[in-house]
Amino acid sequence: MKYLNAKAILPQAVLEQLQQYAEGQVLYVPMRPQNRKLWGEVKGTKPANKSQDFLAGF
Repeated sequence: MKYLNAKAILPQAVLEQLQQYAEGQVLYVPMRPQNRKLWGEVKGTKPANKSQDFLAGF
């Protein structure tokens, strides 16, 4: 995760309003729910059916 300077990306009015709540703090801005990826989607590491793969070993 990359840190960005709010002064460089936010309009001045938004920055001033944000400073009323968290001046000098580091904030995490979460992604919107419709833009989130499920676990394993980005790198393709999630097996198709993990529970069946596990039970097949017994």
